Amino acid sequence: MTEMETRYRQLVEQAYSAVDSESGYRDVLEQTYRYLFSDEAKLHAELPRYGARDIALEMHLPQLRDRFEQGAKAESADTNYAVLTISQRDGVTQANDAAEKLFKTSFPCKLEALSIDRNCAKRLSQIAREGTPNFELLLARIGEESPITCLATARQIEAGTTEVSISYLDWSPDLLDRIGRTLGLTTKETQVFAGFANNLSQSQIAERNNRSLETVRSQSKSILRKTGCARMSEVVQIAAGLAYLQGRPDSDAPKVTTPLVWETPQNEMTLLPRPNSRQLAYYKRGAGRNRVLFLHGFLQGPFFTNPFERALEEEHIQLICPSRPGFGYTSMSQSRSSYERTALEDSIALLDHLGIEQTVLVCHQLSTNHAFRLKAAIPDRIKAMVMISASPPIDDVYLKQMDTPTRIAAATARHTPSVLKLINEVGIHSYRRRGGPKAFLQSRYKSSEMDLATLEDPLLCQPQIDGVFHYIEQGSETLVRDAAASMADWSDLFVSDDCPQRWLHGAECTALNVATVRDIVQARVQAHYEIIPHTSTNLIHQKPELVVSAIAQSL
Repeated sequence: MTEMETRYRQLVEQAYSAVDSESGYRDVLEQTYRYLFSDEAKLHAELPRYGARDIALEMHLPQLRDRFEQGAKAESADTNYAVLTISQRDGVTQANDAAEKLFKTSFPCKLEALSIDRNCAKRLSQIAREGTPNFELLLARIGEESPITCLATARQIEAGTTEVSISYLDWSPDLLDRIGRTLGLTTKETQVFAGFANNLSQSQIAERNNRSLETVRSQSKSILRKTGCARMSEVVQIAAGLAYLQGRPDSDAPKVTTPLVWETPQNEMTLLPRPNSRQLAYYKRGAGRNRVLFLHGFLQGPFFTNPFERALEEEHIQLICPSRPGFGYTSMSQSRSSYERTALEDSIALLDHLGIEQTVLVCHQLSTNHAFRLKAAIPDRIKAMVMISASPPIDDVYLKQMDTPTRIAAATARHTPSVLKLINEVGIHSYRRRGGPKAFLQSRYKSSEMDLATLEDPLLCQPQIDGVFHYIEQGSETLVRDAAASMADWSDLFVSDDCPQRWLHGAECTALNVATVRDIVQARVQAHYEIIPHTSTNLIHQKPELVVSAIAQSL
């Protein structure tokens, strides 16, 4: 097996591991980076160029979806998944929060420092030394005073590193109270059962609850009689089943007034019928005689702050905002190869439907390629272009100038689109289960303090959350098709276009180096380029009046 094939296998294995790990999506991104790049953000020379799709890789996607769904059901019970990673080089063990809770210790630490039975520790040390590409099931007795028996899986995730996943039940007071009521136990009997669930002896239960041993024995017999069991181990098994069936207690549920609805907002949205039973969804923002076509960003959809919409009305501007194929409620294109053509035809059909003969074209972030293709198709109908946090044509030489998430998206879109689909499939399901869209954005912005700060302001955070819903409404294939169009070579359109252009870019934007964008734009087109201080990737939300003013000046 070549090194490239090994990295490919490790990427697939990491995707499966993401189901049981709180850091799963981040781990998959890190493994994807190792698959794509050597040192200094340089693509591996032997990186396969699959072009349209890697069928073998995409065959894993239905299985991954099933595993995420099964994992979500399992998490409805009070189940914790402790994850350890053991270094072969020095035996140092890292762990997630659930492992710290289980082992009652701080990490990193040596494997031998963990309170785990000798046989299991010996086998884990052997796996860490020798490695195994397959999952190995182990029984682990954890704890010293009152050890509990857990099911564990171990395997080598990369050379020199072993991952151990441990599943156990956390017998919280709320769960025990709920189990006791279900089994018809008294409060004192529930306390006795709690001791057995946590592997205490009758003597230890008596001491802990300040009761006599005879009293505990009597209450134990009562528990067996009420449950119809011969042994207390059978009662514990029944209780574990009830924990899974009943789900989390109310006190463990998120303290929210309403549940999070994973839907794209539909206020002021209209559907336009299209050929082949498709539909085009579009929004109207602002009000006035000046109708302007707005092409939305990648993760940020056609959603704005109230100050932005008020500024539009003051300038008598109405933005017409179509959703590209696969975003929100616009139907997907019939194939990947027809995506660019479908997006172009949708925009032209919308202008025709609304009777807009000539307009200013506003382009946000990675919709630049669509803007230039539209301008080339209908040159007499686009009188000016306003580019907000937009990107020029991207070549591999510019990968070093991007932050890590953008670099991964660009490289996979250009060379291995099925890998892009895989990591986004993992990302969507991971954040549906843990943390929601805000957690996803926090992960995306981890290299930008200014963008992270926007998520703490409800005014600036909400349109971004709506944008995430807009992107994932129809699944991961949307990103693959749109990213491939963005990263395709459209430099001939960029160089030849002579339309008046105004470019606005946040000085603190981390997606692509601002100086690099400025040099590309000013070297190839006649355009007015502005770097806006004290703004970042979210320029359109941070400086709404400035952005609207730039649109108004282009009318």
